[in-house]
Amino acid sequence: METQGQAGTPSALRKATVGIRRPVSGRWPIVALLPAFAFCATFFATPQLSRAQQWPGSGNPDPGIPHSNFPQNSSATDPDSGNPNPTDPLAAMESGMGMLPLMPVDNSRLINAESCQTWTAAAVNSPTVSVARLGVPGSASHEFQKACGDFKENKLRSAEDHARKAVKIYPGYAAAWVMLGEILQADHKDPDAIQACQNGKNADPRYAPPYICLAGFAATANDWDEAYSLANHALTLDPATDPYAYLYTATADFHLKRVDQAELYARSAEKLDKWNHLPQVHMLLAQIYGVEKKPDDEANELRKFVKEAPHDADWEAARTRLAQMETESDVKK
Repeated sequence: METQGQAGTPSALRKATVGIRRPVSGRWPIVALLPAFAFCATFFATPQLSRAQQWPGSGNPDPGIPHSNFPQNSSATDPDSGNPNPTDPLAAMESGMGMLPLMPVDNSRLINAESCQTWTAAAVNSPTVSVARLGVPGSASHEFQKACGDFKENKLRSAEDHARKAVKIYPGYAAAWVMLGEILQADHKDPDAIQACQNGKNADPRYAPPYICLAGFAATANDWDEAYSLANHALTLDPATDPYAYLYTATADFHLKRVDQAELYARSAEKLDKWNHLPQVHMLLAQIYGVEKKPDDEANELRKFVKEAPHDADWEAARTRLAQMETESDVKK
């Protein structure tokens, strides 16, 4: 479909100028066209500049204020105007995205080329698609899918072999590098897993999953500043579709004692997690409400976690804490 910026004069404008008489010579003097060129340059350049200034990470963030590089609205939520609440990071991000003319992404090929576990599946609908992601050859994608299937069946050695074949065929295959990182982590080969995710980051710096992968390892090492930095960067790359970026940012915020920020980002993760793939967000919110002395909210989040994550390592602790709270509540009554 032609656009004003891509195909010259729009069709509507062409129709409007059909009846205009041309000079006898059939040519417009160049001098007569200069004002029109100046007008077009001003018209197209100015809105793009103002939009770019509002894109996440493009402004001048205050290093003393967490997330100050995100587009925030200073007014309260107005349901009629649709202005986002300044305390809703996801709404602010979505508003920032709406200020840029994003190209619609056909993700049908990406679903086969990338989608498998956790972070790679979450990134399929990312608003930014690099040339490297679109250039995955069919043979590499085929090996990726074999690795994905074997990984889901816990056939780690076979999964690793297929993932390595995928990145050998196409070294720029960031999703396959992250898939390899997940496989190696499951096989208790953390140093190799970290290197695989680092390779994915190097292959495509604008692809969010490698940053999420590395943030997870930083969190395991209790390096919360690094975990925050990586997760926050992933969030700027994929601000409106990836709940993992919000969850990891919230978790780092919580451990860095920024409880209010942690709650905001955890809520955004919960909002994006429409299929309940991230029960950990409920455990995090329960911890946050425990610190904030909100027992009713804490118990509510614990109930969600216990229901949705029966096989999680924290399930027993959550159930014990919930039983304790329910007993204390009964005593008070």
